[in-house]
Amino acid sequence: MDAAFRTLGYSLTSRTESRLKVFTVQEARVYPKRTPRYEIRHLAWYKARFAAMEIEELYQQYCIRLKHWLLISLLMISVGYGSTLILIDIASTQTFKTEGEVMHITAGSVGTAITLLLLIVTCIEPLFRKLSAFITTLTWLTLLTGTYVYIGFNDCRSPTDDVPSIYFIIVVTYTMLPLSLLWAVLVGSITGLSQIFLAGFFALRNREYLEYQLIANCVIFLCANLVGLYHKYLTEIAHRRTFLDTRNCIESRIKLEHEREQQEKLLLSVIPVHLAVEMKNEMISKITFCSCRRPSNNKNPFSTTRFHELYVKSHNNVSILFSDIVNFTPLASECTAAQLVKMLNELFGRFDKLAQENDCLRIKILGDCYYCVSGLPVSRPNHATNCVKMGLKMIEAIRLVREATGVNVDMRIGIHTGNVLCGVLGLRKWQYDVWSDDVTLANHMESAGVPGRVHISRCTLMHLNNKFEVEPGYGQDRDQYIKERNTETYLIVPPEHGKVTLRTNGKQQYETDARASARMSKFLDSWGADKPFANLTEYTMAKNIGETSLAMMEASISPGACTADPRQWCKSEDIHSVSLTFHNTGMEVDYNKQPDTAFKYYVSCATLIFLCMAIVQGLMLPRRTGFIVGYGAGLVLFGSLSVISLAETFLGQRWCSNKVITFLARIAGMVTESLVARLGIASVSMATSLILAVVTITECDASERPESSNTTNTASGTGKCDFAPYYIFCSLMALTCCTVFLKVHFMLKFIFMLLAVTSYNLVLHLFDSQVFDYYDLHQYGTASFFMSTRLKGSIYLLVLLITLHILDRQTEHTSRLDFLWKTKFKVEHDEVETMGSLTKVLLENILPAHVAGHFLDSDRHNLGLYHESYSSVCVMFASIPNFKEFYHQNTINKQGLECLRLLNEIIAEFDMLLSKPKFSCVEKIKTIGSTYMAAAGLQPGKEENKVMNDDAEDYYNKPKNNPVDNSRSEHYINIMTEFALNMMNVLEGINRDSFNIFSLRIGINHGPVVAGVIGAQKPQYDIWGDTVNVASRMDSTGEMGKIHVPDKTAQVLMNSGFNCTLRGDIKIKGKEHPIRTHFITPS
Repeated sequence: MDAAFRTLGYSLTSRTESRLKVFTVQEARVYPKRTPRYEIRHLAWYKARFAAMEIEELYQQYCIRLKHWLLISLLMISVGYGSTLILIDIASTQTFKTEGEVMHITAGSVGTAITLLLLIVTCIEPLFRKLSAFITTLTWLTLLTGTYVYIGFNDCRSPTDDVPSIYFIIVVTYTMLPLSLLWAVLVGSITGLSQIFLAGFFALRNREYLEYQLIANCVIFLCANLVGLYHKYLTEIAHRRTFLDTRNCIESRIKLEHEREQQEKLLLSVIPVHLAVEMKNEMISKITFCSCRRPSNNKNPFSTTRFHELYVKSHNNVSILFSDIVNFTPLASECTAAQLVKMLNELFGRFDKLAQENDCLRIKILGDCYYCVSGLPVSRPNHATNCVKMGLKMIEAIRLVREATGVNVDMRIGIHTGNVLCGVLGLRKWQYDVWSDDVTLANHMESAGVPGRVHISRCTLMHLNNKFEVEPGYGQDRDQYIKERNTETYLIVPPEHGKVTLRTNGKQQYETDARASARMSKFLDSWGADKPFANLTEYTMAKNIGETSLAMMEASISPGACTADPRQWCKSEDIHSVSLTFHNTGMEVDYNKQPDTAFKYYVSCATLIFLCMAIVQGLMLPRRTGFIVGYGAGLVLFGSLSVISLAETFLGQRWCSNKVITFLARIAGMVTESLVARLGIASVSMATSLILAVVTITECDASERPESSNTTNTASGTGKCDFAPYYIFCSLMALTCCTVFLKVHFMLKFIFMLLAVTSYNLVLHLFDSQVFDYYDLHQYGTASFFMSTRLKGSIYLLVLLITLHILDRQTEHTSRLDFLWKTKFKVEHDEVETMGSLTKVLLENILPAHVAGHFLDSDRHNLGLYHESYSSVCVMFASIPNFKEFYHQNTINKQGLECLRLLNEIIAEFDMLLSKPKFSCVEKIKTIGSTYMAAAGLQPGKEENKVMNDDAEDYYNKPKNNPVDNSRSEHYINIMTEFALNMMNVLEGINRDSFNIFSLRIGINHGPVVAGVIGAQKPQYDIWGDTVNVASRMDSTGEMGKIHVPDKTAQVLMNSGFNCTLRGDIKIKGKEHPIRTHFITPS
């Protein structure tokens, strides 16, 4: 980025750096604490962050929308499940023989009907949003009571009949119902405990080894609750992260627009819109090019031209107005910094309003000189009339000041009509300006004018169409340039004061015994001019961004706008509707390259499910060789994977070997970063769990299986399979094990689950069907009204497969959406940084860096006028007198445009000198035609950077014997002189290349100055004071090729080793007595 700005000729004085939060931990003497390479933020952090940002309520609305279609999916699955059971019950019995059978089917039908009604109500989104808590509670109660009532009317009820349904309800409570984490834990626990209670007291059959069955059921429900809690915790973190990323992305967009608006305002405060667009596009193009990575052999297209870009346009038939405040210099000499800046801001602020009212464009402020143009950038036929009206109102405004305060100030105004070239020159401190012989003539019209009168040329008079009464001006008698041009001049006869629209608004006359500056300052307060950069509302930006982003997010939480809506999966422009992969291959690759910092939790949860399966099978199913070998190998596998995955968590613990844990942590880091490794571990874990769920079914001894319901069961662990449904329960847990790998692609998990369900059904209905048939015979005996365990098992497996697939798809979509938002946020964040840097450069191109920081960083709501007073600043004026001889307007040089191109190169080279660290204390102030003005020593905090309440005269008369101040002042003078000498060398090089003989005439002076920013519509930084005036006279009275300095500056330079030649005593404007001056002789 710095290279981009150096291409533009700028150097940033400060850079915004991202600050990382470092948590320091006291290290143990023997076992130093090591921080894991990857960390994920916990849910408590997100909750605290959301509470601090006051977006928790909005997030809860987002969660309701997110769970809405999951709840609809759950109700649809429930309706399908209930309808299937009812149809099977009806089909299995031709005639209902008992009242229990009728009640059984009736209960199922009523429960399904209630679920269908809930589905219809839930689909009505406005109603659901109002009654979400009620609908959620009713859904849970319907599922739970429907299960118990449906099973309760079965005469063959056993402790295991409703275990799959309860397991399913617990899982969906955490994953599909819009409940908070605390409520989900409470509801899931109640659901599991209720089954244990009912099974223990109301089971009618198969009560042998009831305590074993209840313990196994507790393990299954505990597993369901823990897996649900795990899924709820991690998915809520993912949802909060996605929500936060979405808000950040929206904020970036708003901030980007804000930066663009600020940039427009800053640029338009210096340059009219017709040039601003061209310059801004050029700057952005250069920054974009330099920010992009490109091969070293590619050349910068912006460096192929020999010249710097020239932003100058020509305009014909315009009128130029120059004005000067008469007697302002002595008035300013007695002002404090605050009074002077405030006075100028009020005066020129009023003049800016008058210019706007009269269709004039203010060009520049030079001390107390104000000049503007009418007829550009939009051509106006009445441009001369506009300027005359503007001049008359300026005189009237000053008249009011004079009459109200008794201060002898007036306006001298000159107007000329002709053609101009307008634009900006150089690389730094752009100021819109105009050039041409007609502009020079307009300037001389002002200097040859009469106080209180508008002085116009004959060209201007010809465009007035007799709208004003005039009288001879005799300007040629007062100015040699006008006389050489043989220009006739006239004075506008002022109208009567009663016809002027400006009034004193009844303001009282101020005390005549007060100082003139104080009286004038008090009167100008009543004008109420805007402060500089009042249009930049940075202090409210953060609040506005927050409010706007929340409003946009609230708008996005509307019907059909939520990402959980399956309809949105098919409409995404970035994500494939079926596979949920990104259309952009590069983005897909980047997504897969992401490290998965939560993978260790996936493995831990899979290990938990494996242990629960082992406990259940150990309690209720045969424990022979297959069980020992299979689960022994599984224990080694899952134990190893868990230790490796959690190795980083163990870093720094006293009870473990640092070398071993460090090695394992390195492996864990590789797994976290490698997609292949994660897919391999996930595949092995899923396959192992799915296989072990039914592996011991092959050890069931058919010869020892019971043949009737009267057979007495032996202890579990023998070859008998008296509790065959637990194979189905373990299969359900194994399917759930697939879904705990949240970041594994849902299609891979679906393939594993589909293969597993297919295999389980083959076991149920083909390979080991007799195991479940013997169980049904033992369970139901000769009962005619029952559904076979094999058929129920197939239904349970299919329902859970569909449910988990919907969850996996939604989790995948949320994860990819989060990545998409992060990617967009990163791109827009880079754009915001670029725009912010560009805005800062633009502002620093208008103001010095420290002044720009003042306006950007301060609370603008309470920001006053910016002003500073310095006791010793070195000021330089460097002009090229013979450029006027070089400048000609003809068709060959495009009416002077090519002459300005060369001047632009000269000024740009001078500006580039400022980029050298040696001249960092030199600040360019402005350019006036071919004159370059700069100052050294304007850094804040180095001088008297404060608002002075005492009189300026008393302040400047205070003794300044501080050695530190004197040393700093000498440093500034030396640096400025070296800068002037470097300018001479640069100009000599340009002369050699362009075959010209330009020469600099330089004047330097040092002393106290007042600095400040004035002008609301076009803020301008400037410095004032006698030091500035004398430096200007040193230039105008100097000689070409020499540096002209007063005696006090020469003494400092001679003490520093510079060669100075005495010139003598000369008379300069503004000084009663001649002053002694010297020329600096280059060594």
